Amino acid sequence: MLLDTRPEAFGVLVPRLNGDWLLPSDYVRPLFDGDVLEWHEMPQDKAALRTVLQVVVTIVAAYVGGPAGAAIAIAGSLAINVLIPIEPPRVVEQKSSQVYNTGLSGNQARPFDPITKVMGRHQLFPNYAAMPYAAYTAYGIGDDDTEIGGEQMFYALYAVGVGDHAVERALIDDTPVSHFQDVLTARYLPPGVAPTAVNPYVITVPEVAGQALLTGLYVGGFAACGPRKVTKRVEYDILMPTGIGRANDEGELGNHTVQWRVEMRQLDEFGVAVTPWSVYHTITKEGATSKARRWTFAITMDAAIRPEVRIVRTDVRDENLRVRNDLVFASMRAFVDGAAPLNPNVAHYELVMRSSEQLSNISQGRLSLIVKAMTRTWSEADGWSEEVETRNPAWWFAELATSPIWGLGLPDERVDLDTIAAYAAIADERQDRFDYVMDAATDGWSALQLVARTMRCRAFRRAGVLTLARDQYEALPTTAFTHRNATGMKLHEQHPTGREPDGVIVEYFDYRAWEWMPVECPAPGAESVQTPARIRLPGITGPTHARREGLYEAASMALRTRTVSAVVEMEGVLPAFMSPVRFMPDVGGYGQTGDVAEWDPATLTMTLTEPPDFSTGALSISLVRADGTVTDPIPVTSGVNSDQVVLLSAPDAVIFTDDGSRERTKFLLGVIGTTDELVKISAIADGGLNDDGLQLYQISAVIDDDRVHEADNDLLPGPGEVQDPVDPSDEVDDPNDGGGGQVASIPRLTGQFEYPAFFTRLHEKAFQFRTDGTLWIKLVVPAIQGSTVTYWQQANQWMLRPPVEATEAARFEIRWTPLTEFATVGATPESSVSLSANSGVWYPITEARTFSVFLPDMDPMENVPMFYIGRWIFEIREVATGIVQATGNYRGDADNTTPGS
Repeated sequence: MLLDTRPEAFGVLVPRLNGDWLLPSDYVRPLFDGDVLEWHEMPQDKAALRTVLQVVVTIVAAYVGGPAGAAIAIAGSLAINVLIPIEPPRVVEQKSSQVYNTGLSGNQARPFDPITKVMGRHQLFPNYAAMPYAAYTAYGIGDDDTEIGGEQMFYALYAVGVGDHAVERALIDDTPVSHFQDVLTARYLPPGVAPTAVNPYVITVPEVAGQALLTGLYVGGFAACGPRKVTKRVEYDILMPTGIGRANDEGELGNHTVQWRVEMRQLDEFGVAVTPWSVYHTITKEGATSKARRWTFAITMDAAIRPEVRIVRTDVRDENLRVRNDLVFASMRAFVDGAAPLNPNVAHYELVMRSSEQLSNISQGRLSLIVKAMTRTWSEADGWSEEVETRNPAWWFAELATSPIWGLGLPDERVDLDTIAAYAAIADERQDRFDYVMDAATDGWSALQLVARTMRCRAFRRAGVLTLARDQYEALPTTAFTHRNATGMKLHEQHPTGREPDGVIVEYFDYRAWEWMPVECPAPGAESVQTPARIRLPGITGPTHARREGLYEAASMALRTRTVSAVVEMEGVLPAFMSPVRFMPDVGGYGQTGDVAEWDPATLTMTLTEPPDFSTGALSISLVRADGTVTDPIPVTSGVNSDQVVLLSAPDAVIFTDDGSRERTKFLLGVIGTTDELVKISAIADGGLNDDGLQLYQISAVIDDDRVHEADNDLLPGPGEVQDPVDPSDEVDDPNDGGGGQVASIPRLTGQFEYPAFFTRLHEKAFQFRTDGTLWIKLVVPAIQGSTVTYWQQANQWMLRPPVEATEAARFEIRWTPLTEFATVGATPESSVSLSANSGVWYPITEARTFSVFLPDMDPMENVPMFYIGRWIFEIREVATGIVQATGNYRGDADNTTPGS
């Protein structure tokens, strides 16, 4: 069709087909092969027409050339100036106006990405749980006779994360949300609580993106929603970015009218129309303003369908530069019928903002929340507790291991809860904390190790049970390895080269700046760090905690320079990761080992298979029990024979000698205080099979040094000390928040009202706040015949924004104070004026309260005293803190001195 080839343009286009100009009635004819079609933009005002004619005269003059051409140019220009004179430009004086838009584009929508999980206390930038959308408020006349409306409202629903939280603070960039007067709703929603201020199932049509509406040309149709979705409500936005009106020759803006028509039809799942186009409504708008006009209109349906919508402009767009009549189809959205696909295990945060000068400048900002996540704790006596706020890494380890929602989902019998509870007590004592946000896919094992590291632990499985081991001081060995029960015993020592790091620089994510910060931690004996090693510790957010871990790492790096390895038989299953083990290789200086040949409990005399060597100093002996554990060392003296020793006390072990049924008891003999090396197991691997086909184990360990575990002793918290404290002003402890953190809906007084002239003669003016958050004004107006007219008028711009919920009302009080003195003339004294509520007194807002000013009864037909009050101020404060959260100034005049008016 010919009309389908019309190019996009803002002017009037006229087609010429095969050299002939066409009328509008011919625009719907089809095109055939060989047709030559041209579209020409026609000048629509005098200035444009003068330019076209001048170009034509110039071309003709140039073509003729010579004196004749010059004459044509002069004559043509004179003719144009006579026919179309040049008009001096007129300046239309208009009030400056600002058009504000709002929105937080810094947050993201991440469909199909992992849902955030917060552990401990952390800041996060929540992702959108549903696509945000905007709409415009309806126009009207405010109480001060000025136009209101056309304000953009921004609606967003964010996914805070899996589980429940306590919200400490909500911020837009670095500013608390409560500091923005035009944030109308900012509310945390625990898991399972549906949003009330934001519709979570709104689809914005991407194809509608600010198309200009031109006369007679349809824009659309556009499907309001995709297949397998239906709706009963569609909203679309129309903008007039330059305002509306026509300027006259004096520069004054007069009324102008625009009109458009909206049509709709139904689509099936495959996008095929099942009904013809039908007119839904035709909108006509008239006005005279240079301020941009912005409207939101609704298309409602009785039954849920998949609609297709198109719009056509039906008035003639005036191209005159004096006319403001541009129409733009800005956006369209569908409110999908049915429940939104929100995860019931996820907490959300709903935000509603109104565009303003304050918020318009932060449209590139982003919402952030500082939250404390909640999880369960466990005790042997009571089992699992209710969810509580905690930063203890042990409890987050337990939750990660057992949670069927976001963790590994292991049953309790597959998790070593007793050990976890013991390490939780150590973490509380040391104030080790874990604060982390998981927002990317990771495997469960890596996540477990990440949590465990913040309390110097490692996770591992033993006999199918998930457990933990902490690197800490150990005095008693789990077992012992000697040349009697191990082969291939090797000692590895790292010799200094002079290039070793002399400390560690730990990077931690600071809980105040919310960015990575360094902490220098010198090794033992070093004054400062010159050649550091760098370590990043995710999950640690406090500088003291980070420094403690850095000193531990620096000491471990400097003092644990020797490692051992060996191959053992079934004794390899006795120790676990980080278990302390005595390691006595067959090397000089490492003591003696052997078997107990005979034992006399009466004399405490023990005969050994290896003669003891007392030349190295006083000796002590330890015995390896049948279960592989080792007794405490017992001092010994030489016996009667060279292969005998006498024990100072009886050993805590059953001693087996030559009975032919089992191995003899093994002994460990060495100098008191330096009898052996205590090592920490670092790896247990497959060692193959021995000649008899029995399993062997490859053991690796690091020789421990007590100074490693003492490196941070000076930084451990003392009694009553709180390390890395959170700012108390950030804490929120509100029992009325629904169990899920802060509800940031602080009531605010908005708007300013001045009585119009019709209401200047009043006997009484009363203000009433109602529990729905609205303010009503009581007007008592004297009439000509002596009677009065009394009625209540709702002040739409006077209200508590947002409406105060019943659970929140008890937190606030309100008071009013006259800002100017009462003035009276005539016979009535000032004392005859009464107030319904005492000035300056704070009242609770848990119930409706009327603030009124009364004049004494009087005859309106006679001269009466004048009563005047210039302004009131209303204030709302928080009861707990006494801090005024909002104020509003209101002005009114009462004048009864003019009779009969």
